[in-house]
Amino acid sequence: LEQASLITVAEIGRYTDIKRVEITWAGHDFLDAVRDPDTWKRTKDGALAAGDWTFDLLKDLAKGFVKKKQEDETGVKL
Repeated sequence: LEQASLITVAEIGRYTDIKRVEITWAGHDFLDAVRDPDTWKRTKDGALAAGDWTFDLLKDLAKGFVKKKQEDETGVKL
């Protein structure tokens, strides 16, 4: 998650194993995209159907499903 820039991890103290984890803007965007159970299911199914997939593909699928849903509900082409 940290390598995908979805979270940041920082050490709290010099001599402790305690770390602070924060969700990045990109992490919030991804979570917002898959918050709807139907969108998350369609995203997972799409990734499985693709066979080989990357996290970027997963994000793009989720964003595409959200975009399509917005277009269908508003009638506005995005």
